[in-house]
Amino acid sequence: MRHSFSQAIIILSTLIACGAVFANDDTDYKNGLSAYIDGDYANAYQSWLKAAEAKDSRAMFNIGLLHEQKRIPQASSESADNWFVQASNHGYVAADYHLAMRWLAQGGRDEEANARIEKAANAGYAPAQRRLSGRKQYAVTEPMPEATATVSQNGKSAYLTESWIETKPASNWTIQILAFKDRVKVESFIDEHDLQGKAAYFAEQTAAGILFKLIYGSYNTKDKAEFARQNLSKNLTENGPWLRPIGSVQAVIRAQK
Repeated sequence: MRHSFSQAIIILSTLIACGAVFANDDTDYKNGLSAYIDGDYANAYQSWLKAAEAKDSRAMFNIGLLHEQKRIPQASSESADNWFVQASNHGYVAADYHLAMRWLAQGGRDEEANARIEKAANAGYAPAQRRLSGRKQYAVTEPMPEATATVSQNGKSAYLTESWIETKPASNWTIQILAFKDRVKVESFIDEHDLQGKAAYFAEQTAAGILFKLIYGSYNTKDKAEFARQNLSKNLTENGPWLRPIGSVQAVIRAQK
C-alpha cells in the first residue's frame, strides 16, 4: 500500500559524484526507488540486486543503506560495509565518505577511514574536502518536500518559504543546501535547478547580515532524510548539504518575529 501523498518521498536518482557507473537500462534501479518510497523494502532489495548485477553503483550503495538501516531481515553491518565497498569500487565516491564515517563512529579502523576520506576528497567530494581542510563537519544524514508549490496569478511558480516550513512537524528532518545573501539569488537558484515545490527558503539575521537559507524536503525520520541526501543530484551536493531538524529552522523563524 502506498503512503499518503503527505508522506511520500520523491528521491532524485541523478549522479552524486563523477565516475559513478550506472546501468544503461536503469529500470530495476527506478523500480527499487519506487518500492522503497512505498515502504516495500523487500522488493526494493530485489530490484536493486538486479541493478547491482548490471554494475549500477547507486543500487550497490542503496543496498548497503538497506542493511545499515535494518530494513530487510538479513540486514547486517558487515553486509552494509561490503555493499558500500562495492559501490566505491564502481566509482560511487559518496560511498567512500559514508563508509569512512561508519568506521570512525565504530572505532578501530581510523587509518582505513581516513584513507577513504582522502580518496573522496581527491575525487572532488565536498564533505570530504571540508573535513580534511578542518572546516565544520556536520552529521551525515538526499529529501523531497511533502507539498507542491502553488501557482501565482501571473502563472509563475510560487516559492516555498517560512509559511510552508511552519506547517511541518518539528520532529521532521530536512536538508540544508546553501545560504545566499540576496533573496533574488536564492530564487534564481531555485528556478535554475527546477526546485519549485521541492525546496523552501527562510531568512536568518546573522552577524554578517541577513542570509537566505535553502532547505530541501521534510522527512519523518532521519534515515529517510539520509537516504534522500545520498541520492541528490551532483549540482545540489557540491557544497556538502547537511541534515537538520525542522524544529531548529522553525525556532530561527519564530525568534525573528
